[in-house]
Amino acid sequence: MDQFLIFLLFVTSLFTSPFVLIAQTPTPIISHISVVGAVYCDTCSTSTFSKHSYFLQGVEVHIQCRFRATSPKTSEQISFSVNRTTDQNGVYKLEIPSVDGVNCMDGSAIVSLCQASLISSSTPTCNVPFLKSTTREISVKSKQDNMCVYTLSGLSFKPPQKNTTLCGHHQNEQLSSAKFFFPWPPQLPPFPPLPPFPSFPFPPLPFPTSPPIPSLPFPFPQYRPTPSAFSPPAFNLGDPSTWIPHIPPSPSPNIPQHQTP
Repeated sequence: MDQFLIFLLFVTSLFTSPFVLIAQTPTPIISHISVVGAVYCDTCSTSTFSKHSYFLQGVEVHIQCRFRATSPKTSEQISFSVNRTTDQNGVYKLEIPSVDGVNCMDGSAIVSLCQASLISSSTPTCNVPFLKSTTREISVKSKQDNMCVYTLSGLSFKPPQKNTTLCGHHQNEQLSSAKFFFPWPPQLPPFPPLPPFPSFPFPPLPFPTSPPIPSLPFPFPQYRPTPSAFSPPAFNLGDPSTWIPHIPPSPSPNIPQHQTP
């Protein structure tokens, strides 16, 4: 009986040990890294993306990137040097394959350095390199997908000759190219008019009415106007005495008389 129990425990351990090893095996870290940027035509040569600027399709861009892991588990370093072409929105993109053990979500685990440079333009109307190269980048990270996107600042070409009619009074008040990374979104269609608001029959507000003012128990005496003591004569054009207003004489002051002895 004891030998049977020992054999049963031995067989059970053979079946359960692989699952324990699988559960203890850590999941490898896989990071998805992308490098993107945009190229536009600086029509007025102002180093800004103005209202006269537009994105260039078919531009050749050279990208050099170096990623170095600084974690204690690995000391790998990967480098890329490739050419990419902008799409219809003027955007170029480089997808970097995942590297085992490198987690781009941890800022201290990977050091990146990317540079993009212009090679050639696809249109003769805007083929003079203006902002030729850039290393400025902004990193956007997503923990849910373990994805890191490195966005480089915009590059630009300019026309061979400046259009003074279009750019003569141009003011540099648009978005700076140093802050420009993604193309502007397309213009949205106008919103439909809002439906009329429904009218609700509100009941009249219950304002309290004030009671009437009670009358006094006794009537007020009626006062008649006092006639004036002096009534000047009416003016008559035929009577010269009425031409000058009558001014009553002022009463003479009482002056005491001195009696002689």
